[in-house]
Amino acid sequence: EDIDVNRKDEENGYTALMHASSSNHTDVVALLLATEGIDVNAKEKHADQSRTALVMAIEHTHVHIVEILLSRHDIKVSEKIRSDFGSTAFESALHKENFNSSWSLHP
Repeated sequence: EDIDVNRKDEENGYTALMHASSSNHTDVVALLLATEGIDVNAKEKHADQSRTALVMAIEHTHVHIVEILLSRHDIKVSEKIRSDFGSTAFESALHKENFNSSWSLHP
């Protein structure tokens, strides 16, 4: 049976990639990114937020996971999102004073 790697949980609307990114599970992130059809830009389904796995990794200051996600050619860093800290992934990194991520995300 096929597994939908982009399926969102019912509680928060998180994908497996979002859970792994926010929990600093580097090996799981790498495994998921190697899976065909993974949506690296999926947004959570939450009333007042629409964060991506990248934004979640930034908010939790998981610099290595941010670097892994940024290695993807299809990752969107400048797309407007609703988050606790800014309107783009770059602004979220600046707000968190995560300068390593901010530098990497700067266009």
